[in-house]
Amino acid sequence: MAGMASVGIVGAGMAGLACARLLAEAGMRVTVFDKSRGRGGRMATRRGPEGVFDHGAVALRDRADVPGWSAWLDAAQSHEAVAFWPAAQGWVGLPGMSGAVRPLATGLTVRGGYEVADLRQTATGWALSARGEADDGWTTFDQIVLAVPQPQASTLLAGWPNLQQAIAGASMRPVWTAMVRFDEALAIDGDLIDWPTGPVQQAVRCSARPGRGGGGEAWVLHASADWTRQNLERDKPEAARLLLDRFFEQAGLRAVAPTLLDGHRWRYGLTDRPLGQAFVRDARLRLGVCGDWCLGAQASDAFASGTALARALLADQ
Repeated sequence: MAGMASVGIVGAGMAGLACARLLAEAGMRVTVFDKSRGRGGRMATRRGPEGVFDHGAVALRDRADVPGWSAWLDAAQSHEAVAFWPAAQGWVGLPGMSGAVRPLATGLTVRGGYEVADLRQTATGWALSARGEADDGWTTFDQIVLAVPQPQASTLLAGWPNLQQAIAGASMRPVWTAMVRFDEALAIDGDLIDWPTGPVQQAVRCSARPGRGGGGEAWVLHASADWTRQNLERDKPEAARLLLDRFFEQAGLRAVAPTLLDGHRWRYGLTDRPLGQAFVRDARLRLGVCGDWCLGAQASDAFASGTALARALLADQ
């Protein structure tokens, strides 16, 4: 490879890290930025004395149709980054869901707590403005990859309407999520419950997942699309309380006072309409976009999108 091309990647979720991993292994100088301090994007975990709550993606499932995905799952198991959870017929991260991306992020330069505010073309490439806790300013790269939810990518592409229009066909929807802890186990069968109708779409007994344990039990409740849209602008405590009430009703349980109740609003929680192609890229501009929303709503879709874009970048070197 001529020289050591530098790539700035915005987003440390599955798509961004999968893309970064391939590029770094091929010799490119890669820096990943994310506004969160953690890794994994919507493969998210909240930890505390009250328990472990995987309040984003629920499980990783094998996909024979995604090149490299099964091999990556095998490698993640060998690194003890994931474990199989029979209730979901899939793998979960260790010690929390965000731990699943640990093998991808190892050895990469990942700057957490940095929100990318702007992109600017220069005579030699790109300048990226990232506001962080330690410093502000512009960092230059030969190429830029946006691996963020479609609405955020669209905002950053405001200066490049052709690329902005190219991703306009995809859409994402919000999801309200409640995190609840009880001192005693709930009298309910199953650790992963899906409801085809009702305000609560899915309930996950997080304390039953591999490697969680601890006293009491922790639940994560994911709201339906309709309920989320109807209650989108409620504050977190109120939304979480209402969602917990609906959970008791749908499960046919007597209401029990939780020892912890919190909410999280994913404004761009799930893909509503995928783009229908693995990535969007302008090779002349050296600017590309990837994410699960390009192909679907699963972590495997994010992996497929990120690795496909990385291969396209490498083919041009």
